[in-house]
Amino acid sequence: MFVSFDLYFLSLRPGETWADAMARREESAAEQAALDDADLACRDSVRARLAALLPDAETFQGGAHRELSDDVTGIQVSLFHGELSLSVPYWYSGSEAQALIALLREVVLAIEAETGLTAYDPQAAGAPFIGGGDAAAAQTFDRARDALARHAGSMDEPG
Repeated sequence: MFVSFDLYFLSLRPGETWADAMARREESAAEQAALDDADLACRDSVRARLAALLPDAETFQGGAHRELSDDVTGIQVSLFHGELSLSVPYWYSGSEAQALIALLREVVLAIEAETGLTAYDPQAAGAPFIGGGDAAAAQTFDRARDALARHAGSMDEPG
């Protein structure tokens, strides 16, 4: 089972809530448009900006998307037409989760600086990742690991 911590890079329009911006993102994602020159330029600039932070990351190309994946950390940055997101598996807990969140802060700040978008953290009850979700993210990892361990244990019990 693959469960991940996800962030979505969004722009808020005047008077819009994070929920509104997410709904707009989901509507756009449903269209599954092909990547255009602006998307590819975004991918190139983000990849260049993250090279020092994720030096072992590899680029993968799909039909209508691109990914930058780092096997060392599990961080994956995905680009679809008009959509940029980041995910990382809940592999970490305790001090390892805290170290990962520190790296995520750097990655997010680099992407935000490059794109002008803001990382939204749906796990943080409507808060951006920086200045909101990042403070509680390590605890989110701990809770997810505990829940996954309980679920795996219940699957091992005789029914």
